[in-house]
Amino acid sequence: LPPNAYSDGMVSWTYLDRASTFAVLSPATPAAMLDACVTAAYADALLLSLDPAETRTWRRATIAWLTWELTGELGCDEAVTRQQAEPFRSWVAGAAGDGAGGELWLAYLSARHDAAPGQFVRGVCGLASQRTWEGTGLRADPDLWSATESAVEKSGDRLLDNVEELAVLRWFVGRGESRHAAIAALDGDARVPVSRQMTRLPSRVIASRPLESFGSAYIVMNAGVWNGSPRLRAWLRGEYGVRWSFVAVQLDDHGHEIRRIASPHTGPTPRAYLPIEIDDATRQLLFIVTNLSNALPDADDAEVHQRAFELIVDNGDN
Repeated sequence: LPPNAYSDGMVSWTYLDRASTFAVLSPATPAAMLDACVTAAYADALLLSLDPAETRTWRRATIAWLTWELTGELGCDEAVTRQQAEPFRSWVAGAAGDGAGGELWLAYLSARHDAAPGQFVRGVCGLASQRTWEGTGLRADPDLWSATESAVEKSGDRLLDNVEELAVLRWFVGRGESRHAAIAALDGDARVPVSRQMTRLPSRVIASRPLESFGSAYIVMNAGVWNGSPRLRAWLRGEYGVRWSFVAVQLDDHGHEIRRIASPHTGPTPRAYLPIEIDDATRQLLFIVTNLSNALPDADDAEVHQRAFELIVDNGDN
């Protein structure tokens, strides 16, 4: 059998849906990765047993997070690095490594919401467990996206605010110090790439590729472009059918954040505006655009909310 987790079938002696499972690990696993890969394989079988209706992509994301918690390795492959290299991807269904790239999303949520280490993710997994009481197919409701949203809102937070904050934080991997454990754990090679660079004013940028649900793009402008102007204006025009997040971050000589401004998330009309007061210490402007979708993603369904955008920036004195 190929390396994977497998089910022998459902068990009949439990109230909630449970399966008898096992995992197969490749004999060619490098010795240096053996601890991480064994942990990942065991976690895969365990999660399949505890929630056999959940999608493989969610399992892969959770496996990578759990492996990082237990071994310090971000899963058994380079999925998180690939996820960073392709920030247009969604966090689970379209994530790199068949979902394993979503580890960063779970690590961020865990760090933000844990009352005790690992408590948030464990609680969400427990909340998503279900019992199928009719029919032959597994119920699969609630799924982990629904459980995550419920848990975040129960804490008084908003899921989309978490999506926006992580979109900003992931930029700083390899570009500066971070107090966030999930970000600090990544190698400097896992940098988010610059999507486009603005070199004049006024400037207009069109997305080079559509963003998937919760995917982001990063556009930069260096200080020489605004040439001492104290104010800039920026407009986001997104495609219809999804909500958008639009954030401008001012960075100093060392790439550290000085200040940021975020527009309210868009509604039915996908337009946003930012008036930017430039700090004297600012040497680079970073614009972050994120597709917030129009509903919770469903890891069982194909991605249908890819959308493109355009960004316009001009001198605020014009």
